Amino acid sequence: MLIICISLMLHLWQLGPDFKFQTIAQNLPPEEVSALKDMSNKLGRKQPFEFNASVCIDDQRFAIFVAGISCDCTYDNNRTCHVTKLFWNDDGLTGNVPEEVANLTHLEELNLSGNELYGAIPDFLGNMTSLYQVDLSNNQLSGPIPDSVGNLKAQAQNL
Repeated sequence: MLIICISLMLHLWQLGPDFKFQTIAQNLPPEEVSALKDMSNKLGRKQPFEFNASVCIDDQRFAIFVAGISCDCTYDNNRTCHVTKLFWNDDGLTGNVPEEVANLTHLEELNLSGNELYGAIPDFLGNMTSLYQVDLSNNQLSGPIPDSVGNLKAQAQNL
């Protein structure tokens, strides 16, 4: 224990007098928390937890593997997280692609494949400026692919 304390003190001394301890709160904005909750409820997603503002930072592995989301917490000098990936594939979801997806304004990847989604592919997907990968395959979606989807950053669109 003494060795750990001495080692820590030595490292802090090497950092110099400008080093300051600080705690940075990193949270999802309320509109993203609300969007995740609403989407989950509308699609009948069965999750063993409640979405909250700290879902991204409590345990990143938990966020990815249980919540099905990945976040980037480098916004506003590491004070704000945003959902960048949503992986709700093969989750037994039913319903239309919810409009709340558009409230995830930093979303880069969306995977809702292998569910029981129906209705049309929503036009708003093509207006999401950060979105570059969409997988809606293996659902019961119908109708034409909206022209706006051509606005997505070129990568992979599996519609």
